Amino acid sequence: MYLLYACFCLMGYANVSITFFKACFFTSLVFVVCVFAYQTLDALDGLQARRTGSCSQLGELFDHGCDALSTCILPISYFIIIGFDDWPMLMFIQYFCIQALFYVAHWRCYVTGVLAFDRVGVTEGLLIGILFGTLSSIFGPSIWSIKDPLLGLELKVVQFLVFSVVMFFLAVQFADTISQGGCGKYGTTVANTSVLFPVCPLTLALGFPVLVAINSPVNLYHQSPFIFLLAFGIVSAKVSQRLVIAHMTKSAIYLFDAVMFGAALLVINQYFSCPLPEVLVLWISLVS
Repeated sequence: MYLLYACFCLMGYANVSITFFKACFFTSLVFVVCVFAYQTLDALDGLQARRTGSCSQLGELFDHGCDALSTCILPISYFIIIGFDDWPMLMFIQYFCIQALFYVAHWRCYVTGVLAFDRVGVTEGLLIGILFGTLSSIFGPSIWSIKDPLLGLELKVVQFLVFSVVMFFLAVQFADTISQGGCGKYGTTVANTSVLFPVCPLTLALGFPVLVAINSPVNLYHQSPFIFLLAFGIVSAKVSQRLVIAHMTKSAIYLFDAVMFGAALLVINQYFSCPLPEVLVLWISLVS
């Protein structure tokens, strides 16, 4: 896991600005090596725990916590190596859809009591990231700017369309699961709460970045996409982790979390016509 964070730091802070930069051979190679090491060690850790009978809720919490953090870090690194900053709105949509997918996976677990794996899941996504990173390290990120002869779209846009199709089918499958009810009393969750209430924290976590991006007078997202995605990705990661804890302890989840104060501060600052510079408030939100 530390290798993953080292990868992120190398790729994110290699440039002195807070915007995206064009990845070189070295950064793409570091991404591939670190993601492969992360996925391998994560899988071996679970196998070893089951083999020795040392599985525990604390270990599960730590494992899912690392996964939640990697979910907000890895997509940014992936966008860098394919040069997706040329399409900022598509990048915005794909990033927060990834956050939603991770949350929804644990939402379904909270409802059914079982953590299910789809045919296309985290492992497949990481393997695709490794493949794309390998191609970027060999041919450079410019390979993803080549236009598809069939649709006339850049390859980086084609991967977004494929992701959108997969996202749609996973959403349909999840809706079918929720419609069947949960494992609690009268079809409720493991905590005997409404199966629909978890959508409220998710709506807040995803609604804040949308509001800030739309209402920013200085185009904050376009000005600092790297910091913007990271700041709000951490919010989504914390909300997802709260859902994991709620499932493990069979307790109710809450609408608001302390991690949302930074995001709310950005919205309040915009409401009062930005008395503080938005970039400064964004950094405060990230640190807090």
